Amino acid sequence: MDRNWTIRPAMEQDFPDIAATESAVGPEPVAESQIREWENFSRTDKECPTEWFVAVEPDGSAHGSFLGWGSWGKAHWLGPDEREIHVAVPPGKRGMGVGTFLLEHAEAMVKRDRPTAIFAWGRGYDRDSLKWALKRGYVVERERTEGVLDLAGFDAGKFQSDLDRVRLAGIEIRAAWDNQVDPYLPGLYRAAVETFRDVPYRSAGASDVSYETWLKEIKESSCRKIFAIALHGGEVVGYSDLWMPQVEGQSAGISYTGVLKEYRGKGIALAVKVVAMAEGARAGAKRIRTNNDPDNPAILHLNQRMGFRPVPGPVIFKKGLLQG
Repeated sequence: MDRNWTIRPAMEQDFPDIAATESAVGPEPVAESQIREWENFSRTDKECPTEWFVAVEPDGSAHGSFLGWGSWGKAHWLGPDEREIHVAVPPGKRGMGVGTFLLEHAEAMVKRDRPTAIFAWGRGYDRDSLKWALKRGYVVERERTEGVLDLAGFDAGKFQSDLDRVRLAGIEIRAAWDNQVDPYLPGLYRAAVETFRDVPYRSAGASDVSYETWLKEIKESSCRKIFAIALHGGEVVGYSDLWMPQVEGQSAGISYTGVLKEYRGKGIALAVKVVAMAEGARAGAKRIRTNNDPDNPAILHLNQRMGFRPVPGPVIFKKGLLQG
């Protein structure tokens, strides 16, 4: 079939369609404002810029009819010779070849950098998309575990003995909203960088994210954030950050939890999660999502203790490439 489809850079007027696509293919709704922020962060990241694009079909308008979207570029969790891509097609446009059209464009763009491998994220519950990726030369590199917790059944008091244990070890857990966190930011950054080096899916050659880039997302995102900070002698030794929902139907999300190596095994990870979740519940959050690596049984057991219900999580795909 002769198709007059074209690829062009994503623009402001595409954000509603991209948000609708992500809401339709994801587990929860995504706000247009979130898409705008994500695109801005991706494009302006000086270390790992990412380009967004859309596939359109002429319809007589200036910009064409939206078919799907994608992105390509670098990523902080990858090595210098690896690249990341993403494509998404609304359910009503699937089966027409749009996904392949987007994928071929994304791959052509990253191959100009002569990478050794291309990575992409999928969703464990979207089995059709997973099969589609496998047919196009990608293999499953890693499946992460996601957990969902209904805060209506969460009782922070059940963990008082765990909190007391941490306190008796000389660790103070302090909750701070994003407008209160400035004094702790350098310590939070240090904890984030040092602990992220241990994340299993991070490539061995990946470099540390700069303070400027890390701070930009923390400070410029419109999402309200809660930080539960573990302090020892006034120094940050671990934390958990909870991002509050922005639209109706969204869960709050535990974005990251990390504890410095020398302080692990003391119950700090559980303590900061409990404090962050309790603060989120008081602020009106109804549900929380988090995801973790299956190679971390300790954190999976911790989540189970807290009441998280396991559901299919993110899937990392990889396509190896031969240079030459």
